[in-house]
Amino acid sequence: MKGSNGVAQSVPKTRSTATFRTLDDAIAIVERKIKMRATRRDSYHDRSGNEHFVVVRFDDADKKDFRPFSPNGSGWIVKDPPGKLPLFRLPELIARPGEPVFIVEGEKCACELATLGLLVTTSAHGAKSANKADWQPLAGCEVVILPDNDVEGRAYAQTVAQIVSRLSPPAVVQIVELPGLPPKGDCVDWLERRDAQTPEDIRAELLGLVQNAEVIREAEKSRPLRVEPPKVPWGFEQWQAVILANFPAYARPAEICASVIVELLLNDVSNPFALALVDVPSSGKTMTLNFFDVADLAYTTDNFTPASFVSHASNVKREELANVDMLPRIRYRTLIVRDLAPIFGVKEDELLKTIGILTRALDGEGLETDSGVHGKRGYKGDWLFMLLAGTTPIPPRVFKVMGTLGSRLFFLALRSNAKSHDELIAQNRGTARREKERTCRVATDSFLRTLWTANPGGVNWDKDGDPEDCLRVIARCAELLAALRGTIQMWQSEHDGSVSHSVPVIEQPDRINCLLYNLARGHALICGRTQIATADLAPVLEVTFDSAPTIRSKVFRSLLEQNGTLRTGQVEKLLRCSKPTALKEMEALAVLGIADKRETAAEYGRPEQELWLAEKFQWFATDECKGLRWP
Repeated sequence: MKGSNGVAQSVPKTRSTATFRTLDDAIAIVERKIKMRATRRDSYHDRSGNEHFVVVRFDDADKKDFRPFSPNGSGWIVKDPPGKLPLFRLPELIARPGEPVFIVEGEKCACELATLGLLVTTSAHGAKSANKADWQPLAGCEVVILPDNDVEGRAYAQTVAQIVSRLSPPAVVQIVELPGLPPKGDCVDWLERRDAQTPEDIRAELLGLVQNAEVIREAEKSRPLRVEPPKVPWGFEQWQAVILANFPAYARPAEICASVIVELLLNDVSNPFALALVDVPSSGKTMTLNFFDVADLAYTTDNFTPASFVSHASNVKREELANVDMLPRIRYRTLIVRDLAPIFGVKEDELLKTIGILTRALDGEGLETDSGVHGKRGYKGDWLFMLLAGTTPIPPRVFKVMGTLGSRLFFLALRSNAKSHDELIAQNRGTARREKERTCRVATDSFLRTLWTANPGGVNWDKDGDPEDCLRVIARCAELLAALRGTIQMWQSEHDGSVSHSVPVIEQPDRINCLLYNLARGHALICGRTQIATADLAPVLEVTFDSAPTIRSKVFRSLLEQNGTLRTGQVEKLLRCSKPTALKEMEALAVLGIADKRETAAEYGRPEQELWLAEKFQWFATDECKGLRWP
C-alpha cells in the first residue's frame, strides 16, 4: 500500500491480544488498522472450534490479505493466517460429501457457478497461489477443474490437478475447458452467454461437457508417488541378505517381484507389468507377496472382481462411485492380489468377460465402461500400475481365453520342493515364521522407500546406452514367448489316432519385448544401475519360460534340459500321461514352430517320435543361455 507521498508502506500486523465482543467488531479493527475494505469469508473447522476468515482487498492494487477471526470465550480475537488457507465455501464442501467438486479461479466465478446447485470452490490469493491453500478436504473426491481461457488459468488448473492428485486418498481429476470462451474469459462469461437458458438447462449442458470424453483432458498425476523416506537407507545386497537369511527359497521370486514394482520409477514406462506367482497351496506365494505390502506404494486385496476397476453399482449414487472405483486407488501403485484363483474359476462366459476387462486395464490407458444404470463411466490417460498376484496352477482353458484376447499376464512358477520330516520339524522350532515374515517386510519397506527417496523425479533411462547383446537376448525371449503362448485347436482322430489342428494364432512379439525390457531395467534399478547388464537377463529368462501354458512350458523346459531333443517316452514320463496325450503336446510345439518333429527308432517295440528344438530357438539350449540363467 502506498502513502500520500507515493512511498510503499508496510501493512501493520493484525494480530491482537484483545477480545472483541462480536465478529463484526473484530473485522472493523482490521479495516481501521490497514485502512482497507474487508469482505467476510466462510468458516472452517479445526480441532479447537471455528475460525472465520475475511478477505482484505487493497484498493490501489487488488491484492488480498487474509486474517482469521477465532472465537475466544464470549468474544473474538484476530489471529495471523495459518500455513495453509482454507478453501472458499468450505462449510458447504464439508456438508455435502460425495458430490463432484468444481474448482474455478476466483470467488466471483465460484459464487456464480454455485447458483446452478453445484458444489464449487476456489483457493485464496488468485491463480499464482494454489500452493497456499489447504486442499485436503478434497481427498478422494471427484474433482472437475474449469480453467480460465489464458496461460495463467491453464497453469493454475494443472497445478491444482497435481496437488489434489497427491492427496491420500487421491482425488479423481478432470480438466474441462469451457467452449466458446473469449480470450481471458472465465465461467462467468460462459454463463452470461446462456442467460436466456434456465439454470437446469445450463447445469445439464455443463454436466454433459464433463461426461463427453472428447472435451475432457485427464489431469496428469505426479510420477512417481511421494513417500516418507526410511529411517535408515537400505541397499540391494542388504535387503537380499535379509530375505536369504529368513526364506532362502523365496529370495529369487522376491527379487523378480521387486523388479516389477520398481518399474514405476521409470518415467518412460506406460504399460503395467502383471506377474502372478504360481504354485500349489501353502507354497509361499502369499508370504512372498506380503513382503511388498508397503504403505503408499502398494494396494492389497485378497480378492477382487475386474468390474471393481470402474464401478457401476446400482446401490451407489453416481456422484459417489468415484469413491468406490479401484483404478484411482492403484494409480502409480502396485496392486497386490493374494489369490487370483477365484477369478479364473468362474464359468467360461464370465471368464471371457473378466479377462477382457483385466486385459484392457493392463494396457495402462484407463478403462471406460457403459451400463444401463449409470451410463458411461471411466478414466482415460496415463493410468499406470503394476500387478503382483498369487495363484494355484492355471487351468488350460484360462490360457485359451487369454490367448484369444491377447495375454497381458506373466507367470513365475515357484516350484517349491517337498520337505522332509526333519525340515517340517525344524519349522516348529527356532524363530516363528510370522516373525521372519515381519523382518522381511520391514527390510522390503526400507529398501523400496530408499529407492523412491533417491529418485523423487523418477528415472530418465538412456536406452541407447544399453548393450546390444542384452537387447538381443530380450528380443529372442519375446519371440519365443509369443510362439509358446500361441493359440491352437488340436483334435485326435478316433480311427487312426492322428492329430489334426487349426491354423495357429501367434501374437506379434512387440508388446512382450517392451515388457520384458522393462523388467530387465527394473532389475538393474534395484541393483543400483541405470543400464541393463547380463545379470538382469536371468529374471527375463525365468519369466519367459514360465509364462506359457503350464504343460507347454514344462515340455519346453525339459527340451532345454535334454539339450534340445525329447522323445515321446520322455514326454509321457514328464507329464505322467498317455502316449496320445504326449503326441498331442509334441504336435502343438511343432505346429507353433518351436520344435521340429520326426519319427525315430522304436523303443520297446513302440513307434517313437522325437522333438528337435527349431533352429531359430536353438540358442536357448546353448551354454551361453545356461550361463545367463540362475542355478
